[in-house]
Amino acid sequence: MTDKKYLVTRELFWVVVGQVLIFTGGFASIKTLTNIMGPVGYGKLALGMTIAGFFNMFVYGPIGNVVIRYFSICKEREELNLYFFVLKKTHRMLFLIVLCFTALVSLLVYFLIGREWALLFLVSSLFGVVRGVELSFSSLQNATRQRKLVALHQGAEVWLRFLLAIGLLFLLGNTGYFALTGYLVGMTLITLSQRFFALKDTTILKQWYAKPPNELSERKMFNELVKYALPFTYFAVFNVIGLYSDRWILQGFLGASEVGVYSALYSLANAPILVLMAMLNQMMVPIIFEKTGSMVGDNKKEIGSKLLLCTVGVYIFFATIFILILFLFSEPLVTFLTNVQFSTYHQILWIVSLGLALFNLGQLFCLRGLCSKRPIVYFYPKLWHAISFFGFSFFGAMFYGLTGVSWGLCLSSIVYLVSVLLVNKNIGFKVAV
Repeated sequence: MTDKKYLVTRELFWVVVGQVLIFTGGFASIKTLTNIMGPVGYGKLALGMTIAGFFNMFVYGPIGNVVIRYFSICKEREELNLYFFVLKKTHRMLFLIVLCFTALVSLLVYFLIGREWALLFLVSSLFGVVRGVELSFSSLQNATRQRKLVALHQGAEVWLRFLLAIGLLFLLGNTGYFALTGYLVGMTLITLSQRFFALKDTTILKQWYAKPPNELSERKMFNELVKYALPFTYFAVFNVIGLYSDRWILQGFLGASEVGVYSALYSLANAPILVLMAMLNQMMVPIIFEKTGSMVGDNKKEIGSKLLLCTVGVYIFFATIFILILFLFSEPLVTFLTNVQFSTYHQILWIVSLGLALFNLGQLFCLRGLCSKRPIVYFYPKLWHAISFFGFSFFGAMFYGLTGVSWGLCLSSIVYLVSVLLVNKNIGFKVAV
């Protein structure tokens, strides 16, 4: 028991270290880039990040979910050789497809819109690809509970990419695509480092280069992983709308300057929630998956539900504190962390944070279905969230500007949370009291 407590304490320490680095680096990035680029430049950078987010969610997000969920299952079944072989092959195939797609669309954007937006799309897409590969290594190291490596790489990533972005902005010019190029270079270095350290793990290295026993077993593993990942691909369509359409709606109605202001405030509001979710994802989610395994037996289901309740309780407690702080001190916080150009809309800070907190609470409750290997049950909650978010954001921006979009985020998050809870009542994974 003492050894177990020591292990958990050490893991928690490194998770906290990583999140402190991310938290401070994120604020330093917002403060520096908003002052260098201004609202318009920061708005274009934010739009570029939505393009990267599209690839990350639609293409690589599902793979990341497969990596972290199936590591314990394949280890239990002694099929890690198949697991790694199929994942590597899938990554290579997706890289070629995305590269061809990116080149084609970049050319079209160049001729139809112009050089700046073409370069923004190109660099954003490449950043999304590299970030997706890094996500797989990070998910793998989380699954093997290598907290120290994950924490240090995540912390280094935030600082490295924003420092490189600043360097390129001063050396090459104050444009969004040069800032994103700095992000791309930083992420590439971190991904290479992730791979190097991942292969130092004996469990991973032993199976990394092993070939499948036969083509039939490879196909069977591929089909099983695709079956689990496919719902996340469907969800990605809704998630892209539910997380990024607000920026493009604001771009259409109000322009890049308002996008920049909203994105900066969104980043500030999201920072504490993001850190909290990252800590829970790194610390608790792998443990929940490890304890539930393939979900055979009532005991595993009971353990999983108790761990989930504990995780949700911790999340609600800290999220409430964060929102209260942002409600009480929004103006001085925004002024200090950006500048007076951005502080005009300081009052939306707590509203955005509330919306994000409610959405992520829904995400935590989705762990019930994921533990049962049934992510598809959340198809309709994702659909209702995407539709409501787009609708509320569209009409909110039309009539009330940034404030309307912020309340749209809150209302759509409530729709999502309620939908997830209704689904959870019917999936047979009941909360043990």
